[in-house]
Amino acid sequence: HGLEVFSLKDPRKPEFLGRTKFPKYYSRDGYDMWTPVAAGGSMVCCADTFNGVFLVDVSNPREPRTVARHHDLVSGVAVVDDVIYAACPKAGLKVLSAPSLVRHCTPDRGTPTVLPPAPTPVSDKSRIYHPGGQVWSVDFCRDHAVIAAGSAGVRVLELWPQVREIAKLETTGFAVHASIAGDRVYVSENTAGLSIWQHAGDGELQPLGRFQAPRNASVRQTMVYANGTRAVIQTGNTFRVLDVTDPANIKQIASHKVKIIYGDQMSHWDLGNRYAAVWGHVVGVRWLDFEASGKAINTGVNLTDRYSFFAGIAAVGDQFLCTSHGAY
Repeated sequence: HGLEVFSLKDPRKPEFLGRTKFPKYYSRDGYDMWTPVAAGGSMVCCADTFNGVFLVDVSNPREPRTVARHHDLVSGVAVVDDVIYAACPKAGLKVLSAPSLVRHCTPDRGTPTVLPPAPTPVSDKSRIYHPGGQVWSVDFCRDHAVIAAGSAGVRVLELWPQVREIAKLETTGFAVHASIAGDRVYVSENTAGLSIWQHAGDGELQPLGRFQAPRNASVRQTMVYANGTRAVIQTGNTFRVLDVTDPANIKQIASHKVKIIYGDQMSHWDLGNRYAAVWGHVVGVRWLDFEASGKAINTGVNLTDRYSFFAGIAAVGDQFLCTSHGAY
């Protein structure tokens, strides 16, 4: 809720100059957009969601100040001469008159500063492997590492005595997560869904089945529970519980919808092959019971009122270890 000004005179060390603050108003109503737009001269037009539109004068960059404001829920702004167009999710498009205050401008971006890549220190104790794509996740099957490598698919590595690629799997979609249960590999392939593979030894993966989420929603992560009979996938803002007993006939049997799923928001491992936990950002941790049937798996029981995507949960013996805010 505000605008900060930095000097880029030395782009390696941006210098903070000053800030102005907007009111501390926030609503958990699903809108979360923030936009600063150059508005000519020393003006910056800011969209601050529920706070509305602010015009900030930065002629003195150490003391920027608000000179005008329009109250309404706003998701974005565009500036032309003397006029601001405000996209208001509930009121529609608004045209705000700001004569002599704003004008359309195309910023002179100058010549981009080219910074050389930072050297990567490598010690004699380190071994580095580049799969050709992004490394999204790593899990282990027997003595092999299985890497979800984005556009490079899935790579299977031998780690000792040297890092050596022993198998490569070209996936249908981007391989954004790989998890292992026994000798089965569960690959989250974004909009291509979930695929299940049998690790046949020496890194060879044989296809067993595939699950496509409703409306081809992106599958970003999969965790496997209950002795490999249940999987929970993240799609959009929904956790979907799947019966994966028969990989060739995967069925959704329960779900739990939250407001926001940013990423790794499921418990690692379960308790007694029965209980797991999932959570959305700033909502409670939901208790799952895999010995229940169908929709009853999602028990409706929250272990906490709120939890953050910065936190984590892992099964340790017969308890869940829950980390949050530097504590547990």
